[in-house]
Amino acid sequence: MKKTIITILGILIAVIVHAQNKPKASYNLVVETRSSYEWNTDSFQKWEWILKPELDYKLSKKVRFYVKGRLYTELMDNLESGRPLISETSKASQRHFMGSKSEWEFREVYLDLDFDDFGFTRIGKQQIVWGETDGLKLLDVVNPQNFREFILTDFDESRIPLWSVKHDFSVDKLNVQLVWIPDNTYHDLPALTDPFFPKSNLPPLGSNTTLLNSPQKPSRFFRDSEFGVKVNKFVNGWDVNFNYLYTFDDFAIFNIQALSSDPVYDVSVTP
Repeated sequence: MKKTIITILGILIAVIVHAQNKPKASYNLVVETRSSYEWNTDSFQKWEWILKPELDYKLSKKVRFYVKGRLYTELMDNLESGRPLISETSKASQRHFMGSKSEWEFREVYLDLDFDDFGFTRIGKQQIVWGETDGLKLLDVVNPQNFREFILTDFDESRIPLWSVKHDFSVDKLNVQLVWIPDNTYHDLPALTDPFFPKSNLPPLGSNTTLLNSPQKPSRFFRDSEFGVKVNKFVNGWDVNFNYLYTFDDFAIFNIQALSSDPVYDVSVTP
């Protein structure tokens, strides 16, 4: 993954050097605050502040560089108490923590290249949305999700952007999109003691003493990459889509084994 980031930065530098038109930059900063009150405990459940700086840098009519960051602080330290584990996320896509209440990350960092008749390419950390409906995720399954607040967070905020390559082009009246994702990142789940932990995801272990092993997950850069194809066309007012995505399930499957001869543990669980 580090080599991929270095390659992307090298491409960016080369494009900047060879840009012929005068670059144009625009800046934006969004400040948000949200709070929620829990009546049962007579206390605030959360009080968060979010800063979202954006840089849109147009090097030419065909080249654009975009960066969007996020600085997040949750004053109550309740949604993810302490310093959360982020083993589900690849090192290149992880959040960076400042103590137990604050974090920062590059939400999106990508380079747009316009090749005219040969299509449009976006390279970098991005969100790829395949179909979106209010409150439902039917085709919107390319990016994994942060479940810090289960499904209450807006889709644009809950998606985990991935380092990927997306290329759009047209063939006659068909719109085609090709996607390659070498980023091995999966759903980011809260800890067991956090208020929005999805307890239904746990295996039924009863009163057994459990040995929880380290998760086994895909880690090979090329062989475990995900890729997809999206084809759509407007037919008599209908948007007809064909979608194919070669991917891994973003929720872990639990492999459970009884330990009859172990003096300490009854069951071994491997995600």
